[in-house]
Amino acid sequence: TVLREPYSQLASHLAWVRRLADPGQEERFANHPPYAQKFARKLKAKDLSDPKALSSLFAELEEPEQRLVDNCQVSYFSGAEPGRSVDEGDFTRALAACDEFDRIGIIPKLHEFLADVALNMGWQAPKRTITENVSSTYYGLDPLDRRLRKVMEPLVQFDVQLYRPVESRPVKRSR
Repeated sequence: TVLREPYSQLASHLAWVRRLADPGQEERFANHPPYAQKFARKLKAKDLSDPKALSSLFAELEEPEQRLVDNCQVSYFSGAEPGRSVDEGDFTRALAACDEFDRIGIIPKLHEFLADVALNMGWQAPKRTITENVSSTYYGLDPLDRRLRKVMEPLVQFDVQLYRPVESRPVKRSR
């Protein structure tokens, strides 16, 4: 499996949901459940480049919206139960779950990760490709902006703790 830098992952995820409310996305919008549609409209109504507007948005998250954005990677790895915020216990379970994977990579080292998986599987190494996000805009939500990161921090705090040790690991090499 592969982890993504948590602030970038959250910004990308919010932008993906926000994009549902754009003109020309009516079919995609209609194919999502009502709570996702409502969340897309909320995101469209906020200036995502403004820390106060972003803080207000996060303070008003309803349970299904919270589930979509709260420490997504830890939630996935831990099997966090819906209806509550991700907590330290979820982080502990997620960290333990990492030991179940033969390999965990990170997006900045994706090529090395995929080459190692291919080697391990006896496949030909993949050609290096440019990793590019499908979204052309994050609607002003810059994951590098320190002011916005401070607002985003509660929704990524455990993902950051999970990402750091994986980020520091060398890519496992098959023999």
